[in-house]
Formats: sequence, C-alpha cells, structure tokens
Amino acid sequence: MNEHQRLLTLIETSRDGILLVGLDNRMQVENAPPLEMLGLPGAPNVWTDRPVGDALDLLEEHAEAGAEAIGTEMKRIDGGDEPAGEGEFEVFPRSIHWLNLPVSVQDRPLGRLWVLHDVTEERLLAKMREDLTHTMVHDLRNPLTGIFTALQLLDSKLTDVITPAQHRLFEIATNSTQRMVDLVNSIL
Repeated sequence: MNEHQRLLTLIETSRDGILLVGLDNRMQVENAPPLEMLGLPGAPNVWTDRPVGDALDLLEEHAEAGAEAIGTEMKRIDGGDEPAGEGEFEVFPRSIHWLNLPVSVQDRPLGRLWVLHDVTEERLLAKMREDLTHTMVHDLRNPLTGIFTALQLLDSKLTDVITPAQHRLFEIATNSTQRMVDLVNSIL
C-alpha cells in the first residue's frame, strides 16, 4: 500500500467528517461522515470535484444555520483572511463543531481542510450533568437550611433546660450544617 492509499484509507475510516476544498472552491476529497452529518445525499465520490456551492444550496433547504456558517467562513477565506477558523452550528438533531485549516505544500496553497465533528452527545451529556448538579444542589440546600434554622431555634429556646455538653452538641450540629449549606452555596 503506497502513501496515497494509506492516506485515503485513514480519511475514509475517520469518524470525523473530512473535506478537502481546493482553491477553486471544489471538493477534492471527502469521506462519508460529513455527508451524513449535513444530510447530503449520495456517496463521497458523487461530491468529488463539485463546487461547495452545490452542497450549500442543498444544506440551506434543511439546515440554514449550517449553510450560513459555512458560507460565511468561505467568504472570509475568499476575502484573503487565511488563518484557521473554528465554530459550531446546528443541523437538527446534531450539533456540529467545525475546524477549517489552510493546506499547503512547500508554501504553495492547495486549499482548505474542513474537519467536522459531531458534538451532539457531548453537549447532551454536559447539559445532563449540569441539570443533575443543579437539581442535587437545590435539593440539598432547602432541607439543610431548614435543619440549620431548627437547630438554632432549639438551641436558643432550650438554653435553660440543656446541659453544657448538650449545648456543645447543638453547636457542633449547627456548625456542621452551616458548613454543608456553605458548600452547597459555593457549588451553585
């Protein structure tokens, strides 16, 4: 297997979407994931040597935000702004993170490499983690605040009835509860 075949095998087996767009804004190399992520029909070879505009026209029909993000990035590059670009857009039901890199060989520009990564699951897990943390903190803070208030009230009302050792237990319980409330508040 020569170097070119190894590179194509690597691209074809990548889970990330890979698109190589030439200076003429035609797709030179692509694998299957970006077509699936963007909802574009056909196999990768169908898109080889086609203008990026063809893909944007189809994308605009069902994922306007994605078409707009890619179109804006293409205009930026066509305007001479050549550094790498990065961002995210939604193609329902997916969240796509994209990276756009300049490609050159021996200081001769060849085009742009677009790498698309489906971050839907990562965003969903982060949201679930955030919701769980928020729920746990609120579910802990309310009863802890009630316990803290009840301990203070009992200690103040029972001052004449309890022994110094029992008063010390109320102080320990009150201080411990206050530390837990402070911990929950700091998490919030």
